[in-house]
Amino acid sequence: MLPIRPEQTRALAVLVALPSAAHDLSVLENLAAVPVDSDRGLFNISGTGVLALSHEAISNEVIDMADGFIAVLDGDLGLAPHVIDLWRHASDMSIPRLVAVIGSLVARADFDEMVAIVRRVLEPDVLVRYLPIESDEDESVVGLYDILTAEIRDMTSGIVDVRPADPEHIAITSERRDELFTELAYFAFDDYVFEQHEQGLPISVTSLERAWQSPDVITMLPIDNAVSSDLIHEWCSGLDERWTPSVSNDDERDVTADAGFGVGMSDDIARVWNCTTETPLMSSRGTLMTVAHTCGGLATVLGVRTNDTLTQSGRFLVVRIPRF
Repeated sequence: MLPIRPEQTRALAVLVALPSAAHDLSVLENLAAVPVDSDRGLFNISGTGVLALSHEAISNEVIDMADGFIAVLDGDLGLAPHVIDLWRHASDMSIPRLVAVIGSLVARADFDEMVAIVRRVLEPDVLVRYLPIESDEDESVVGLYDILTAEIRDMTSGIVDVRPADPEHIAITSERRDELFTELAYFAFDDYVFEQHEQGLPISVTSLERAWQSPDVITMLPIDNAVSSDLIHEWCSGLDERWTPSVSNDDERDVTADAGFGVGMSDDIARVWNCTTETPLMSSRGTLMTVAHTCGGLATVLGVRTNDTLTQSGRFLVVRIPRF
C-alpha cells in the first residue's frame, strides 16, 4: 500500500473565531469576506476558504484542521477564557494567527487597551504596526496609520489612499516605531547585524517590511469599516497549507492524484481536495454525500461531521487524518 500526496492547487482554510454567538456574521464584512454559504459560516477571502464560527462552537479538533486562525475581539466584551484556550492550542500547533479588533474607537476598551489586554493574557509578543485613524466628523474608523513606514492609509473613499504622515503623527508615535523596529529586527537580521542595530546604526525599513511577512509574526489589526481588508487578504494569501491528510490505496497502478477526498471539519463543513459540486463523496460512515458549495480548501458537504473521512465515490481510497 503506497501513500499518495496529490500534486494540486493550494486548498487553504482559515478559521475565524467570532466574539460570541450574539454576533452576526456581518462582522465578516469588516474582513471583506465574500459569502459562499453564510448560513453555515463559509466565506471566501482571496480564494481562501474561511469558516467563521462563534468561539463557543470551536473545539481543538476544528482548529487542528486550519491553515490560519483569526480571533475577532470586541472591545465591549473583552477576552473570553475559551478564546484564550483556543489561541494557546493554535500556538501549540504552530498555526499562523492574527487578532482582529472591532469597536476600535468606541468600545469600552479601545484599540490601545485591547492591545494591552492581548499582550497580558493572550500573546505577549503580538506586534502592532497599524493604528486606527478617527474621522474628523464622528468616532468612526476611516483609515490606518502605518507605524513602520510612517504613512497614512486613508479609506474614506472606500479605496486605500496611501500618503506620507504629518510630522505630528511621526513625533507622537516615535517611541512605538522604535519598539517595532527592534521587534522586527529579531526576524530580519542575524545576531551580528542586530547587535549593530542595538548600538544605533541605521536600519533598512525595506528589510523590516520583508520581516513583517514572516509566518512567525503575530499581529493585531483594527478592522472596523473594513479598513484592514486588504491587509487581511494579503495575510491569507501568504499562508501555506499545513494540514493535508495522507491518501493511500491498495493498487499501486491506481493514480489518485485527481481523486476527491476530504475530512469533516464541523457540521456540514469539510476540508476538501480536488472536489467540485459535481464530486460525489462517500463518508467513512458509508453515506453518500453531496458537495453543495466549495471555496479554497473548504466545502459545504451536507451531513458531514467532524473527523468524518470522505473519498470520491467509486475510488477505493483510505484517508488518514494528520496527527501532530
